[in-house]
Amino acid sequence: MAASLSPSALPNRYGAIPFVFPTAIELVGLSALSDTLLCHRHYDRYVVEEEKRLLLTETEAEVGAYLEQWRRTAVNRVCEAFELVKKAEVKRFGEK
Repeated sequence: MAASLSPSALPNRYGAIPFVFPTAIELVGLSALSDTLLCHRHYDRYVVEEEKRLLLTETEAEVGAYLEQWRRTAVNRVCEAFELVKKAEVKRFGEK
């Protein structure tokens, strides 16, 4: 989606790019709350509410354990996604 203003705060006169970048890889499934922030899941789902409750009301140790697990998952998923990006780039652009 094109922004209404350019980085220089002028109106965007050129519109949106009509296609997705060919080697873009989606990174979803890190957590229900992460997916909600990326508009891949509704904010009113029970699992999202539970993650919000955990992060806002549980003890520091429980929140820390949750975040540690989230980070571990995120690192693994990013590494997997990067390998997919490399394969997609070679397939789409060859040696360029």
